[in-house]
Amino acid sequence: MQISPPKPYESLPAWAAHFQTVDDVNEFERLVDAYFRKRNIAAFVHEGIAHRIGDDGKPNGHQSGLTKVSQMCSASERWEWSGLIAAHFDTLDRAGRNQAESDPKFKSYDWCESRLVTRLIQPIDGDVTPKWHCRQDFEGLVTYLALDMGETFCSVLTENTKDWPGTVEQWFQIAEANARRIAPATHAVESLPDELELHLIQTADHVAAWSKALDQFSQIFGTFGAFVSMPTSSLIVALPIHGVDAIGHLQSFISITMGLDRDGPGSISPYVYWVKDDVWHKFEIVVDGQSVRITPPDAFVELMNSLAGDEPNASQS
Repeated sequence: MQISPPKPYESLPAWAAHFQTVDDVNEFERLVDAYFRKRNIAAFVHEGIAHRIGDDGKPNGHQSGLTKVSQMCSASERWEWSGLIAAHFDTLDRAGRNQAESDPKFKSYDWCESRLVTRLIQPIDGDVTPKWHCRQDFEGLVTYLALDMGETFCSVLTENTKDWPGTVEQWFQIAEANARRIAPATHAVESLPDELELHLIQTADHVAAWSKALDQFSQIFGTFGAFVSMPTSSLIVALPIHGVDAIGHLQSFISITMGLDRDGPGSISPYVYWVKDDVWHKFEIVVDGQSVRITPPDAFVELMNSLAGDEPNASQS
């Protein structure tokens, strides 16, 4: 089957904003394409995702996002890119090949139990998550069960868990406890201009589990909760909300989150949430050129209006 090389971009695509130039992203995709051709792997690269092709000549649902490896490349010299790309995909292929070849250990609950963890991703086009154990803990994101293999992660396939004891919910609970054991979190405060104190919760690749245990870091919350984001798999960012003046810091918090998500590595999302009493409310953020439009959750608008002494419906237009 003849597979066309990636079509060059004329401007930087959103997924590759961490590259300096459009020439950089075109060279990166060319090298990814070259990796697959060198190994006689049927695949094509499109919009930041590598799609594998099955024996029937059609995409087989095996997709690999390029964000993490592209962020590693953008932070390195060009001469290093081929090696970084090869190491990344070789690692993924070793893990994937074990499952594809029906390695019996992936069906063994006893072997998998201590390796179970949770991971966060944004929904993927041509969604493969029906083959995984998934749930939605946060609007706009998918939490899924995975296995921590040391050098990489493997999603837990539903077909491999048919004979496992317990329930899916119990497996998620075990996975979260494992992740927090494997990668303890640390808390730090970074002082920014305008008396802004940013709280950083750092953990090695296990934000999904720690985001469900923020009560262990009560200092990140003000009287009225906190702005919270999870820009990468190793970082939770929070800004306590003590009063109506928090609105003045929201734009800065969004900009910081977007920058961390853009630069990675291990980007999850640029989403920002208002978290109070363990309830997460997502802000709708639309970037249009140099302008950013923010639509806050209704509950947050009501809170700010009440703090400002407005009538309940004063914000409606």
